[in-house]
Amino acid sequence: MTVAAPKRTVALAPLAAPRLGQLLLPALAIWCAAFVALALLPNQAPPRTRGLYAQEGGPQPFRWTSSRTTIPIDTAAEQSLVALTIASGRWPERAAPVVTLRAGEQQLVQFAPADELRRYRLLLPHTARELVLESTVARPPGDDRRWLGVQLHDVSV
Repeated sequence: MTVAAPKRTVALAPLAAPRLGQLLLPALAIWCAAFVALALLPNQAPPRTRGLYAQEGGPQPFRWTSSRTTIPIDTAAEQSLVALTIASGRWPERAAPVVTLRAGEQQLVQFAPADELRRYRLLLPHTARELVLESTVARPPGDDRRWLGVQLHDVSV
């Protein structure tokens, strides 16, 4: 004759909901670690370029300039080589825009940019703290209410 062993039941404690204090302490530790990590990063100023519209375009993104676009020059070099990739962005009824580049208030060059993308290079004097791109503007046909200058595809200093 076989005697079956009695079945044992084990009572499990109900799952306790986490307390606010148990969540608050790890969250505070993570926040402090992130704050310290960000504070140790090199001091980088946010982009200070002014006078550009939002980025658009597909495979070749660009920004339309307004009548006056200011690009900061943060270098202590004797001279700064600046390269701009620009297209006129003309539509059928628009006259060719005229671009004037200035180092602060000193005029460097004035030209009519090509319809296709072209890279323009120039040397800025060591005293230049900003490059100013002034352009004639026009309103495109349709519902676009912006006054557009030229298409700025790239800037490097």
